[in-house]
Amino acid sequence: MSSTCATGSSNIRTRGPVLRRSFIARNSDKAYQRHAGGLSHAATVLAELADEMGPEKLAATAATAPIAWAQRLGYLLEHGGLGEKASGLKAHVRQHARQWAALLPAASRSRARRDEGWKLYVNADVKAEL
Repeated sequence: MSSTCATGSSNIRTRGPVLRRSFIARNSDKAYQRHAGGLSHAATVLAELADEMGPEKLAATAATAPIAWAQRLGYLLEHGGLGEKASGLKAHVRQHARQWAALLPAASRSRARRDEGWKLYVNADVKAEL
């Protein structure tokens, strides 16, 4: 059974838990933080869903979504100690990411550290609680 998720400019068709993880990564802005508890909560949810994930499914889904989703999701997985789940995403990001993305799009990048592997400005603190 597939689901459709609106990206703001298009729709993405995907399945089950992969959709949930992509949605979490996409919606890591200030509005989502107010409704879902922020990036730390998102990282905790991702860690709890880890058993349902496979690197191949995540990489296949990344091909249907904006590259910034893969950058954020991969970073959150790796930061949460689930780097083996993000291996396919990292390969996808290395091949397709042309621009740097912000972990938290609505926040300033001026003091952000750069994560070279994910081409990501890490402009927010994230702590997964397990």
